[in-house]
Amino acid sequence: MREQTYRPSVDKAVRVIVPTQFTLQTLAEKYETPERKMRYIPVGIGASFTRAPSEEMTSVRRKYRLPDRFIYYPANPWPHKNHARLMAALRIYRLNMETAPGWCSPAGCRKRGATPSLWPSPRAWLTV
Repeated sequence: MREQTYRPSVDKAVRVIVPTQFTLQTLAEKYETPERKMRYIPVGIGASFTRAPSEEMTSVRRKYRLPDRFIYYPANPWPHKNHARLMAALRIYRLNMETAPGWCSPAGCRKRGATPSLWPSPRAWLTV
C-alpha cells in the first residue's frame, strides 16, 4: 500500500520535507530520491506546549478517572507498528516494578495490572 502511494507522491513532488535524517536516507536509498529534492525539517514542540497547572491536571485526572501516574500513547494498533511488543514490554515492566504507571490509549485508561481490551491477551504479549 505504501509503495503504491508514497513512491508516486515522492516522484511527482518538487520538494519533499522529511522529519528525520533517517527518513531522508531511506527515501534516497529505497526510492532513489535525489537528496537535493529533500529538505530535513525536524518536528518541534511549540513554545506553548508546557506542563499543565496542577489544578488542571487534578481536574482532568478526576474527569477521566486516571491514576496518579499514567502513560498516554495516542496511536492506532496497526500490525506494522509492533504495538504487541510494546505492550509485552510494558506488562513485564508492570510485573517487575512496584511503582509502574497505569496506561491510557484512545480506547481508554487502565490501572496498573489491568488487561487492555483492544490488545492481545497477556499470554499473547509474552509470546510475540
